[in-house]
Amino acid sequence: KVLLIFTHLCDEVSALRQHARTHVFPPLLVLAEEGPEAVPARRLEAEGAALLPMFLDLQIFVQRANALTINLLHQLASLYAGRQRLYISTFKAVRLRRAFDALGELFAIIISLDALLGASPRLAASIRAYARALQNMMPTPSKYGSSAEEVDALLSRVDGAERELCVGHLF
Repeated sequence: KVLLIFTHLCDEVSALRQHARTHVFPPLLVLAEEGPEAVPARRLEAEGAALLPMFLDLQIFVQRANALTINLLHQLASLYAGRQRLYISTFKAVRLRRAFDALGELFAIIISLDALLGASPRLAASIRAYARALQNMMPTPSKYGSSAEEVDALLSRVDGAERELCVGHLF
């Protein structure tokens, strides 16, 4: 049973790593490579609106990576606890290198994301500008074809994603 749990967690890490390599890292690498002069002249709010789906997907990805990291750490900690009889009787001679490798892969993914987000300050500036635009919409949301509740919900989501992703501490 215990090995099945670790196998499943390691498979989840592999799937997360593959998703990061194919869907998460490439757009962030492009954003990190672009200098301020490489971006066409357009308003930061419009750029933030265009980047918002990627930004919110990134937030979900980071939450999943953090939850998986914490789960793997808790599983390993409970197994290696000094009073754990299962460890003493069964797992003392078992090496769980694959589980520790998976934990290292998760840390590498999170650190890489932190570095990429730090290397693209225009992303954070665009999202902040979009959040300011949403705040400016709050007094008269009907003017923009929306309700106060919808604008407030979107603003809360954008602010939460910004706090979670733009501070340099993803884990």
